[in-house]
Amino acid sequence: MSACLVFGLILLVPVSAGEDSFAQIEEPDIMTGYPEEDAIDEHMHLREQRTQQQYDDGSPSKYDAGIHLLGIGKIDKSEGTYELDFWFWVNVNEEDDPTDFTAVKPEFDFMNAKKIELSSEVIEPHYYETRVQGTFRNAMDFSDFPFEKLNLQVTLEPVAPLDAQNVNFVLDPESRIDPSVFVPGFQLGMFEIKTEEFAYDADETYDRFIANFVVERSPAGSLFKNLFPITLIAALSLIIFWIPENFTPRIYLTAPLLLALVYLHRATVGEIPSVGYMTLFDKIMTIYYVLFLNSLVSLGIQMRYHVTHENDEKVKRINKIMRYFIPVIVVAGLLFIFVS
Repeated sequence: MSACLVFGLILLVPVSAGEDSFAQIEEPDIMTGYPEEDAIDEHMHLREQRTQQQYDDGSPSKYDAGIHLLGIGKIDKSEGTYELDFWFWVNVNEEDDPTDFTAVKPEFDFMNAKKIELSSEVIEPHYYETRVQGTFRNAMDFSDFPFEKLNLQVTLEPVAPLDAQNVNFVLDPESRIDPSVFVPGFQLGMFEIKTEEFAYDADETYDRFIANFVVERSPAGSLFKNLFPITLIAALSLIIFWIPENFTPRIYLTAPLLLALVYLHRATVGEIPSVGYMTLFDKIMTIYYVLFLNSLVSLGIQMRYHVTHENDEKVKRINKIMRYFIPVIVVAGLLFIFVS
């Protein structure tokens, strides 16, 4: 009888104690949302659970870390830098945690910051908040240019000796983007906050708080500003296939259009820094250049047969055959874009 009672207590105690235990809270590794939605709100119940938990002496302090983006300034694509203005805060929800920010102010290293300024600090025993304004760095991917998405990242960790043995970041679902944030030429996309451990060596590991704010070009704006002009030029160059035997106007039509295409190509890629890979725009331009090459080769062969052999029937057949290469080039180019 006594053995059954002991066994029952063993089963019941962990269950009852687990309701207020931090270890029982299933913390997400990442939270994502959009400026126009409150997708992170699905995790708001975690804040109420954390307020009920008790501090477990000896375990790392849990810092609820959050960020409120106030503004995005100049984005320098050539250097991969961008200006951000945001509030950052940490909150210790365990009431029994001995942490006292009024005695020792918490400090954080903004790992990817070029230059920052802290202001308007709010310091309470278990709460610290500051406004951060500065320039940050992050690698920018232009492979999808002119439809590229730029990841504006903020990465920070507590100042030594507050490593992962002392402090663990916990995601605060109150993180958000202010509705007033506006980026000229871009629109705000998905944003996310996450934590990860970073090891400098086997004995020195830090918990990092990372916020990613994605800005992207308007698809309609990129289409009409960057792609429509070059597509129109490439389409006009194909008119030469419907002007048979009139070689002079065909030459006058093709040459300036090719020069205009090259000029627009150089002007458009000038918006981004030099990269060692082909962008989406480069791949599209490759299709248009091949179309021009097909037109010029067709024109050259036809002129040869017309002048040297005086065979106009052969000229018409060549014009017709080379015209069939147009859809082949377009289909092959699309496969090149989507496969590579």
